[in-house]
Amino acid sequence: MPTIRYGRYRPWSSPLSKKLKGWKLLWWQYAQESVLSDVRKRLKKTSWRYLGQRLSYRRKYVNLYKIKLYFLQQEQSIDANTLWDLEQMEKELDIDDILSYRSVAERELQEFSSNSLTFNINVNDTSVVDKSITEDRLGKSRGWLNWLSLGMLGAGGTDDCNQFSGVVSDEVIK
Repeated sequence: MPTIRYGRYRPWSSPLSKKLKGWKLLWWQYAQESVLSDVRKRLKKTSWRYLGQRLSYRRKYVNLYKIKLYFLQQEQSIDANTLWDLEQMEKELDIDDILSYRSVAERELQEFSSNSLTFNINVNDTSVVDKSITEDRLGKSRGWLNWLSLGMLGAGGTDDCNQFSGVVSDEVIK
């Protein structure tokens, strides 16, 4: 509804029922500001500053939510500061962002638990740190060709890339 969306730009001093002096100019300014507000919002979303802020906000929310999920899994009480920070962030975010950030946090926490690795949670810093996972990821190649060779070309469990010759015989295809 345009009244709700652009109401702050509406010239309340000059309603359309009363055609006071200068009413045309006021209504043209209303139309201009209404259109420009949408343009400014779209331009803001493509700026590097906005994208950087959004990325840091996402990281902070995901880390806080992982902390919350971890404590819920361990059946421990959650820090009040963590809950308060999450509530404040959820007031500012859209529901779509919240749902996507939560799914990212759940997926990351599942990866940690499925690998049966322990990870340290620093509540004061709100960061999840796992040195063994980062060292493990640095040791392996992580490109899209590696993914292709893992599933599609049959080099599934090989850690050594040299074992895969790159040629798939007809017997393997059948």
